[in-house]
Amino acid sequence: MLEVVREFGAGQLEAAGELTAAREAHAAWVLELARKAEPRMAGPEQVEWLDRLAQEHDNIRRVVGWLTERERIEEALDLTGSLWFFRWIRGFYDEARRQFDILLALPAGGDRTVARAKALIGLGIVASHQGDVPHALEAFEEAIAILQVLDEQWHLSLALACYGTAYHMIGRIDECERHLSESQATADRLGDAWLWQGSICNFGVIALSRGQWDRGRQFMEESVRASRSIGDRWGLSIGELNLGYIDMHEGNLDSAESHIQTSVRLIEELNDKRDLPGAYCSMAEILRQRGQLAEAKAMLDSALMVARDIGDRTQIANALTGLAHIVHLQGEHRAAVDLMGDAMRSFERGGHLAAALMRLDDIADMALALGDGRHAAWC
Repeated sequence: MLEVVREFGAGQLEAAGELTAAREAHAAWVLELARKAEPRMAGPEQVEWLDRLAQEHDNIRRVVGWLTERERIEEALDLTGSLWFFRWIRGFYDEARRQFDILLALPAGGDRTVARAKALIGLGIVASHQGDVPHALEAFEEAIAILQVLDEQWHLSLALACYGTAYHMIGRIDECERHLSESQATADRLGDAWLWQGSICNFGVIALSRGQWDRGRQFMEESVRASRSIGDRWGLSIGELNLGYIDMHEGNLDSAESHIQTSVRLIEELNDKRDLPGAYCSMAEILRQRGQLAEAKAMLDSALMVARDIGDRTQIANALTGLAHIVHLQGEHRAAVDLMGDAMRSFERGGHLAAALMRLDDIADMALALGDGRHAAWC
């Protein structure tokens, strides 16, 4: 609705004494929309519901603000907590973080309810991708404690999975695996295919982190099958991307490219800004290995632009790392070292210490190319 039409309509409603009733009806409609959308974002209607929420995002924003002004914080928490996946996957990190921080800090939002737990999960997910892993862990811990007391198993499984993933980001793999195992056990009891396939995918990531490539492939293939069976394009895109990464590691570029192209297509259909930078970085690596440096650089520039737009520090670091490899191959060794320095700082700010450690060999190679043996030896 045009702003001038909206203002005129609001004026007419106020003059007729019907503005409050209209706002109540508007809020009720948006709350019901969010309740319908929450389960449908995990199945075959995923794209349609993500697009519908994007179309209604201004309505959602207005209702969150109005509920907050009326001190109806429980409803505001329920609304924002129901839409964490939409705002995460579409890249609204800063906006979601501000709303979660404000609502959760209000006294009226302090009750230990499912709505508060859902908002805490959303806060933790966004904070971890912004690099604030300690704050994310605190949010997940509180959410888990609330959900255990309330015996709300679905969101408990989700919170445990997110808790484990946050530990993975800081290199604490054993703790990650323990929480993921609890999450999967809960998903098994519920018989929930979406939660289950997410756990399987995460177990695959753990296996890859430990260098267990065959085991990682088995998990990813299982995750892909499960995602296809429930029509979850997002889960399928992640599984395909990881299978491409495994094939690339094993030197099978044709198969890797096929998997990654499938992932990119699905991610673009979803308008998934959270995962697009990673998919572009993987595609760029294939191009780099084939000697198509200009095309690889263009892909990495696109990845960096999206990652900076949403404020995902880990993805920023990944794109900078890829660009460093390109300019290193082009003989621009000083520029490569500088880019790697920027990448390492971004990994550090993103709390992704395990990823930073894996890049030290790259910096050493680039330092040697500059004749800086001391720097290389330190790495």
